[in-house]
Amino acid sequence: MKKLLVVKPSIDDSDPCPLVTPPNYSIKINGTEKTKLSKYYDSISSLFSASDLESLSEVKKNVKQAFETLTVFRTFPELRLSVLNDLKHPTPDSKYWQLVREMNLHSIELVELTYNLRLKVNEIKQLEKDLSECGDDLKSEKLKIEIECENFHLVLMQRTASARIQELQNQHNAMEAIKPTMKCGLNSAADHQLMSYAYSWTNEVIGINNSTPPADRNNIVGRWSTAINVLKEQNLYEEFIGSLNKSTILKLKQMEMM
Repeated sequence: MKKLLVVKPSIDDSDPCPLVTPPNYSIKINGTEKTKLSKYYDSISSLFSASDLESLSEVKKNVKQAFETLTVFRTFPELRLSVLNDLKHPTPDSKYWQLVREMNLHSIELVELTYNLRLKVNEIKQLEKDLSECGDDLKSEKLKIEIECENFHLVLMQRTASARIQELQNQHNAMEAIKPTMKCGLNSAADHQLMSYAYSWTNEVIGINNSTPPADRNNIVGRWSTAINVLKEQNLYEEFIGSLNKSTILKLKQMEMM
């Protein structure tokens, strides 16, 4: 499969209205071939009013900044603080295996996207070929617009691909940081789940208060009680209780859960 180098898109500061006259973009295949992918053939300024064009010119710097710095998926802090939050994933093992799920999803999506990128490049080349062979002015104009539109879609696809690569890098960094603290190994998610679920559901139990709906309370307590029973069956209950901090144990006793 050809190696695809994603080129980060940018908007030319010198352009008086980048939303009306977008820049050229390029892509490299196999690290050598460089193909021009985006170029407007005609100005479309006539589609906008003078006041609209003035407004677009005024906001162009912020538009450029937003386009280039947008976080398409998640930053590393968002990954660590939200996806891997300590309530839902209280152990290093549970965090690692959630990252496995996340990484698998993003890697599959990235592979699919590389195929779609290659198909998009092929579509553009076909449109350009059709344009070169077209002798009708009206059809030629339509082909030019289609080429411009497909190039813009290609740029968005490139940005998404770049963002997925960054997401995979963030996941990799998190996994490498977590591995030394894991207790149950890297072979099976099932190895950690009993303890991890028990910790997670304990956090939910001690979070129950007077505003917790009865149905939610029953669900939380039911799951926690089941986990406790399985821990006892497997002679892991004392180890689990011994690992809880004093404030958690006190709260469980106050709730008459122990």
